Amino acid sequence: MGSFNSLHYAIKNQIIRDNNEFKHTLLNTYLDQSKAKKVVYKLVDHFLVLKFSAYLSLIFISYFSIKLDTRKNIFLFPILKNELKSIKSIQSILRKNPYQLIKKRLFNISLKFPLLKLYRSFRLFCYLEKKIPTFSLLRIAQLVGFYSRLQYQLPKDFKSQKKLSIVTTESNPNGFALIAFSNRNNIPLIFMSHGEPIAPSIKHNLDLIILPGANSRDFY
Repeated sequence: MGSFNSLHYAIKNQIIRDNNEFKHTLLNTYLDQSKAKKVVYKLVDHFLVLKFSAYLSLIFISYFSIKLDTRKNIFLFPILKNELKSIKSIQSILRKNPYQLIKKRLFNISLKFPLLKLYRSFRLFCYLEKKIPTFSLLRIAQLVGFYSRLQYQLPKDFKSQKKLSIVTTESNPNGFALIAFSNRNNIPLIFMSHGEPIAPSIKHNLDLIILPGANSRDFY
């Protein structure tokens, strides 16, 4: 999974981001939309076996749902539709450089998974399970899956190539994963905010921040 320090810092920031009223309001709204979702979430929240199963499943799903093309110079990491809008604003610049849009893909059973790394994930689950809400715990699982996938695909000559990362969110697991991955591998990182901030700001090692409005600029 690469450097544990970069992953640990990303996990810490994800927990800070999730520990605010907006995220829990968002979760309640999501659960209120469907009684089935609410029942499933409560079952997972109250039974340790189901919680661990959900945690492990999200690691696998996140790991297998993205693919990194290391032959490209620029990596992007928008997954949600509203994040894609930020990327479209600089497509004229990107056309001049080969870039890879990292996004969700279909499950590919031919891909390998670093099974030996699951033990560390299990220890992390045991440590966090009683310390943070289930909602945050499952988002951590996604972060671990995304980060592991990015780091595991690196070729041996990767660091000798010129690369650039563009991330559109610093609140979702996919964004934190790319930030951690870029910091771990000394890749210049641009953060393009796709909306107004909704949680306390996090200190990141960012080379450039592009913000859409005055409110965001004042916040950061």
